[in-house]
Amino acid sequence: MPTRGAVVKTHFEVESGRRLQFNLTDSKGAHLPFGARAYDVDGKVLGLVDNASKLLVFGLKDVGEFKVKWGDLACEVKYELPPVNKDLMYEQYNGVCL
Repeated sequence: MPTRGAVVKTHFEVESGRRLQFNLTDSKGAHLPFGARAYDVDGKVLGLVDNASKLLVFGLKDVGEFKVKWGDLACEVKYELPPVNKDLMYEQYNGVCL
């Protein structure tokens, strides 16, 4: 057990990959609801949709899909990303949730 002021060596599992912001809309161009959750194909939570219908995610594959769920409703976003732009803090893309 460490004592006050001690320095403890530890290991953390990390995920690396692209930092992406998706600007999400539904098929009619309307924003998705604040607090909707995004899930990958394995059911892992990717993040929450903010009040401007934006979703910030990390570590997605270059081609794939994710689901967005809120209440009893859900939709799916399919994406295909261009090559990584390492000059950006995060990349922005539009996504239509069908």
